[in-house]
Amino acid sequence: MRRRSLVLARLVAVHRRGRLFMLLYNGLKYLNDYLAGRDADFALWTETEWGAFAAWLATRCNPQGVPLSLNTRHGYLVALKIGLELAALEGQTGIHFGHVETLAHVLRRHFRDGNLFASQRAARRAWTSQEREHLIGILKEEWWAWRRWFKDPHRSPSSPPLGDLLAVTGAYLCWEETVRPEEINALNADDVDFENNRLHLHAPNKEHQYIDPSPPAMTLLNAVVIWGAPVRVELGTARLFVEPYPRPRPIGSRHLNKRLRKLLLKYADQYPVARPDALLADGRKTLGSILASGTQDRTLVQMTMRHRSFHTTRVYYIRQGKKTLSNNVARALGYYANRLAIAWNEPAISDPVTESPVDVAETLQRNPNHSTPYGACSRDTEREGDCNLAIHCGNCPKLIPMASKIENFINERDLFVSLAKKAQEAGQIRMYENHMHRAGMLDAHIQNIHRRLAQEVKN
Repeated sequence: MRRRSLVLARLVAVHRRGRLFMLLYNGLKYLNDYLAGRDADFALWTETEWGAFAAWLATRCNPQGVPLSLNTRHGYLVALKIGLELAALEGQTGIHFGHVETLAHVLRRHFRDGNLFASQRAARRAWTSQEREHLIGILKEEWWAWRRWFKDPHRSPSSPPLGDLLAVTGAYLCWEETVRPEEINALNADDVDFENNRLHLHAPNKEHQYIDPSPPAMTLLNAVVIWGAPVRVELGTARLFVEPYPRPRPIGSRHLNKRLRKLLLKYADQYPVARPDALLADGRKTLGSILASGTQDRTLVQMTMRHRSFHTTRVYYIRQGKKTLSNNVARALGYYANRLAIAWNEPAISDPVTESPVDVAETLQRNPNHSTPYGACSRDTEREGDCNLAIHCGNCPKLIPMASKIENFINERDLFVSLAKKAQEAGQIRMYENHMHRAGMLDAHIQNIHRRLAQEVKN
């Protein structure tokens, strides 16, 4: 017990700071009391043994005599799990991820309410669409201010820049590229692969992964690498985020959080964002909310958020996605879908023939097999591609959707939602509007198919 505790404490002290270490310390203290002097290898416990310890914790009180709260007990076991993960990652004392998964099962089983609280906290951290748009406006202002300063031939080499390049880059990576704050802390200049357009992400408690950043992200990273090169040489460090002014030093996510809050205060009149406790971690919560509310493919959310376990995705994003986190894409999609549904597809809901426009009704009568993969074409084309409108059939206002083709519409809609996100990242507002327009059109088809099916069931 003593040897195992020292190993976990050392690992957490090396890789983590602050509250987690205290949670681990208190968790190990209660674990020692539970064992009552018995020398047991708790890392190898079964679910039954961990469950007995979790049940025993529920009967304990803190030094003030107050029973341990659900969140406190959950925090102790989470700290123990993270310590075991770090030990498994470094191959310490025979611990492997199977032992970690055993404790993870117990956490899911005994702390369902704690998981729900975690998802609700994640929901509150997610920014609204307006807040996100204001943040992008702030980042653009700061980026262009820095560029003007950097390109000024008469700038003083000892004066600080007008724009905060580091805060802009850190915020953009978290809000638009799913980067975690702990991964920002571990980023080195060599992790940016400009030749292959890749970014290597790694952190002590996370898997090594590569992502393909958007062009704006690569532009910002290139500026950070070039600007900080002399400082890295001076300090003898490979850290990506280094600060030349007011004194050369490497900085991490804690400094970037403070800089982000200063930017929000600086632009409070022009771009108001009421987030006095803003964190870089809010970026992942916001992006996860967009995905969870804008797609039906849960695997896509897990892959985009780079979660090793789908349980993490479900707890923090999927469960609250439709109710609490749908602030961005779902709202825009619903706006376009409702507008387009009224404009084009309402007449075809109850009776596709008698209540449709003349050309549509004639097509339905002549073309009962619906020749295109997406439904019936009101222009009566023989196959997709014959039409001279130069519009993909899935986006054509002349298309009459059929219930048997709903899966095609869902896949096509999700594709245009992802394209709209990329366009928004690149600052291509007109392209973003076009993609959302098409996604909304497809969502309108989906809505009408569901309404038609519901009406047929009722009849």
